[in-house]
Amino acid sequence: MVEWPSGVSIIEHARATALLISFLLLPVAAHAQLAESGPSSSSSPVIAPAPRPVLLTTLYGSFAGLQALDVHSTMRAVRSGTGQEANPVLQRLGGSPAAMFAVKAGATASIIMASERLRKNHHPMAAIALMIGANSAYAMVAAHNYTVPQRVH
Repeated sequence: MVEWPSGVSIIEHARATALLISFLLLPVAAHAQLAESGPSSSSSPVIAPAPRPVLLTTLYGSFAGLQALDVHSTMRAVRSGTGQEANPVLQRLGGSPAAMFAVKAGATASIIMASERLRKNHHPMAAIALMIGANSAYAMVAAHNYTVPQRVH
């Protein structure tokens, strides 16, 4: 990952965005726990998970695509000598595209699983908000990475 001219990495901006979204979703999770901890009756019906909105499926696909663009743009900036990976975990991978894609695939799957858990717990709007935030953060990361070689030359 490359850094902003101010020296703050894009990853730090993405982490701050994800943290903000997480804090915004805490009341939703707490409300769900309170509702579930009430008296339970053996005759109460089991409620099926909320159906997956089409928008959520689209956001999953775009998020996977943005992760791929992040890897491509980072590798492009690093190979041109105009940028560097700012994430210390990814720096240790030695610039291997396959290893970076594997790490990104795991991170993508984790975020999608968190979104699906929200959806299944009857919070489809929170799941959509999470994915919009994640998509926005990685769109900024990839866009920034693609501009790095152009700004230096």
